[in-house]
Amino acid sequence: MEHIYHHSYDTVFKKCKEALSSLDIEINSANKEKGYIKASTGTSLFSWGEEIQIHFNNLSIKKTKVIVESKASAQAFAWGKNSKNVSSIFEELSNKLKV
Repeated sequence: MEHIYHHSYDTVFKKCKEALSSLDIEINSANKEKGYIKASTGTSLFSWGEEIQIHFNNLSIKKTKVIVESKASAQAFAWGKNSKNVSSIFEELSNKLKV
C-alpha cells in the first residue's frame, strides 16, 4: 500500500522512524539515502512476527511517496495482521506529521 505525504523527504523519513518506535516495531536497518527502512514485529497471540519494508520516494521538495509492505515471517496465514500493520503505520505516521 502507498500514500503520498505533502512533507519533505527528510521529515517523512524521520517521522516514520518515530512512528515505528511508538508502535513498538523494531527497526532492523534504515538507509535514508537509498530510501528504505526494514523492520519487524515481535511474536503475539496471533503471529510469529512480521517483516516490514518501507520504501520512500522523493517526488518533490514537499511531496514524498511512502510504500509499506508487511509479510508474515514464519507462518502461512497472518490472521489479518499484515494489513493491520500497514494501516497502523500509515495512521501513526500521519499523526506524527500533524504535530
